Amino acid sequence: MKKDYCKEPFKYMVAIGDSITMGASATKREYCWVYRLAELISEFQENEIEFFNAGIGGNLISRRSYAYNDKDSGKPSGLERFRRDVICRKPDLIVISYGLNDLRCGTPIDIFLEDFDIMVKEIQKETKAIIVVVNTYFITGYKDYPEVWGQADIESTHIYNSLLQDYSKANGLLYADVYSAQGEANWVVAGDGVHPNNLGHLLIANKVFEVIASNCSCLSVKAYKEAVGYSGWADEHESSLRNYCGI
Repeated sequence: MKKDYCKEPFKYMVAIGDSITMGASATKREYCWVYRLAELISEFQENEIEFFNAGIGGNLISRRSYAYNDKDSGKPSGLERFRRDVICRKPDLIVISYGLNDLRCGTPIDIFLEDFDIMVKEIQKETKAIIVVVNTYFITGYKDYPEVWGQADIESTHIYNSLLQDYSKANGLLYADVYSAQGEANWVVAGDGVHPNNLGHLLIANKVFEVIASNCSCLSVKAYKEAVGYSGWADEHESSLRNYCGI
């Protein structure tokens, strides 16, 4: 039997990460993937989920990240703030989105994963929340920024994502492959070459929701209840087509 990660409706979600988590390049707050994700969860639950968006532009995993001291590094880092922004809020659903900025500034994957592991293990120790890991996003502007932020390429992105997937599997975390969801399509990335546009944010939200919904039965309860007393509108529609065709 498939493992069911959560049978009870989610009450409070926190998404922690970088500028894409924050919603950069979305033309409305509601178009940010975190907001769209919350809407999807609420649509399939009998109660609306409350949520907190803890995204910070230029955020890195820790002080050891290679661009931490750069002027464009958003502080405090993930390790410096996850207790305040995540654990203290007592969420039952946590979405973690780190890797892109560390990748872009050349932070070695082993250093990144060591610090990522500290964050995850502390969250697991102090909460019972379901944790979803979002991998690094597809971008087009690898070399369009100052040298400190121009250290990545497609190959290093795949390495980061492969090891994030392995880490998630080994530690019982859900893994959302948003990079694949974006389909390496340049038209889902904004003009700055890094942040997703409105369409890109939607693809990301849908992928994260897909992973949660296919692993947490709590999102099916409302659908089952609504099926009770189903009026059969589809049957009526098909019947009208059959009659129109003279069948």
